[in-house]
Amino acid sequence: MPSRKSILKAPVYFLFLASLAIAPVLSQEAPDQVKGQAEFDQAMQNYKQRNYQAAAKLFWDSIVAGNPLALPWLMSAHSQAGAGNNTEARRLYGEILKTFPGTREAQAAKQCLIKIKGKPDRIVEDKGGAVAPAATAARKPVPPVKPDSDLAKAIGELKKKNYDQALAYTESHLKKDPGDPNAYYYQALCHHYKGKTALAVSSYKRVLELSPDSSLGTRARSVLDKLSPGSSTAKTSTTAASTGIAASKSDPALVNRINVLKALDGRTPVRPATVESAKYVIRCLPPKIAEMLFKGETTINLASNIVDKWPEALNDKHHSLPDVYLRDEPGRTYGHDVYIYEAAMYPDSGRLCPRYPQDQIRHRLFHELGHAVDDINGKLTNVDDLKKAYQEDKKHLPGNVSNLYPNYINPKADGFEETVAEIIGGLIGCKEKETRVIMAGFPRVTRWLQIRLGL
Repeated sequence: MPSRKSILKAPVYFLFLASLAIAPVLSQEAPDQVKGQAEFDQAMQNYKQRNYQAAAKLFWDSIVAGNPLALPWLMSAHSQAGAGNNTEARRLYGEILKTFPGTREAQAAKQCLIKIKGKPDRIVEDKGGAVAPAATAARKPVPPVKPDSDLAKAIGELKKKNYDQALAYTESHLKKDPGDPNAYYYQALCHHYKGKTALAVSSYKRVLELSPDSSLGTRARSVLDKLSPGSSTAKTSTTAASTGIAASKSDPALVNRINVLKALDGRTPVRPATVESAKYVIRCLPPKIAEMLFKGETTINLASNIVDKWPEALNDKHHSLPDVYLRDEPGRTYGHDVYIYEAAMYPDSGRLCPRYPQDQIRHRLFHELGHAVDDINGKLTNVDDLKKAYQEDKKHLPGNVSNLYPNYINPKADGFEETVAEIIGGLIGCKEKETRVIMAGFPRVTRWLQIRLGL
């Protein structure tokens, strides 16, 4: 392992090189005009606190959000180097030289490539206390009700006291957007006015789970205190990962297919938050998809690492990527059985790397469920029409998408299958930036899957 002195020294050197470019680049465009500026600012805070892994993710988020400047690329590379991911840092520095030639960032990247030439990867864990992204640090606002949406129609019917029609519209809206707290709130009102107290309580609780700190959540909590005293006192959050919500009778049956594998060799067991993330994803699924997965006997298996199930896989490599070890993958799907892993593993010691954040775990679960849906439907990826749609989309794929997410177009990395799984994940509830970018980049594939799955 590198000494503490060398760990602290390297990022300071990288930051010095970055400072050569910061002032002139930012002067080209005011911060409030730059897309992805919020992510960039948050990343800089983490970088200064030596939370390099968190910073690297946020700098990349800034790029994905549309930040056109070279600086996020440079700082992303610096963060990877600070975290000891020298292979990835070298790749990013090389991208800067090709994409932003002649800039100050390119000059800095060239010097850094010399600095870390031949250095092996030595993962350095974050110091802790990472600064949360701006999107999660602030209270998440309730989304506005679109005028022509089914939800707007539901509200209109509710005002006319046509509760059954209003409920039908809320159900229709929730199939398209299963995470909208507005829909659950008006659904709760309909049940409440019809005298269906148990159903109303269930819907009010969903509002609290999705948007506890909003005005909508406050109203739901106030009603719950009257209808079901004590049911709203448990600590809630905008994601199920931090709620500790127990499975209830209203949960889809698929929740009962969550299996937590025992951690071997003294490793830390799977976190309760990861179990709740799995429940959250299942609750977001369109009802027909949840039922399809349940009837297809899908299982969701949570483990600290793949070696908890298959110890012999410690040194096994990916079937088509010779440089990727199975122990470093965050998830896999075998037929209808989904496996989600909390962390990669250091090869020599058998210790776990820092655990993946819950948003990444939820994203991966949606993706792997996409593979399961593909398999349950007789391998959609074997259908020629879908293959043709993929090839056509690939011809017109924007350069920034292929550069940011090369695995989706890499035949060696099963790019076609990964694209289909990611898009299905988006159609069944995933809202991550990467998912949205891939769906927008592959519109023919997205539309084909949407029609085929009836979503």
